[in-house]
Amino acid sequence: MTIAHTTVGNLRAGSRNPRSALDPHRLQTLRRALAEYGDLSGVVYNTTTGELVGGHQRARACSDARVVIDHRHEPATRTGTVATGHVDMDGERHAYREVSWPREKQEMATIVANNNAGDWDRGMLAEMLRDLADMDMDMDLTMFDARERETLSFDLPAPPVIDEARNGRTDHAPDASTPDASPADDLRTTGRETREIEMASLGTAGAVCPRCKFEFDPN
Repeated sequence: MTIAHTTVGNLRAGSRNPRSALDPHRLQTLRRALAEYGDLSGVVYNTTTGELVGGHQRARACSDARVVIDHRHEPATRTGTVATGHVDMDGERHAYREVSWPREKQEMATIVANNNAGDWDRGMLAEMLRDLADMDMDMDLTMFDARERETLSFDLPAPPVIDEARNGRTDHAPDASTPDASPADDLRTTGRETREIEMASLGTAGAVCPRCKFEFDPN
């Protein structure tokens, strides 16, 4: 067995994670929840009530998978764990844990298990779903149905447009809700760039926009 001597903090985060990072307060609360309830990410079963704490959907999805107990804890651990093991599904092992908790702690933990993730970065999520769809992935496995994926597609940034008059330079499509600016505007914003008419081009009798050649009176 190879033991890696490192910390979780040294593991590099995924470069594209559509979940927003938790703020410091919620991060500290998550740490407290882990210390109180332990890991709730797998299938967690409460031997006191005979009910699941977490992993309800996993249990439904693989109801015929076999539960294997690898170790029994006597006495229970600080978080109330009395056994750890795995769910054997198609030759793969998935985390399984048994706890001994009163019902009120079970119900608290069930809420925690479903509420400890960050918010979605909807723009990044939409981009990732689009990219995965372009690679012919089975998009139903994302657990977003077709209607949800279509709704998320509205969070995609506007596609770039090519302005051939400016040597093929690319801008983002303009916002349809913004009225067209007048050619005499001193400031024009196109996509990410803001161009200003150089003050040196302004004369006392008139001025010429160096971009569109429109002549106007600056006064």
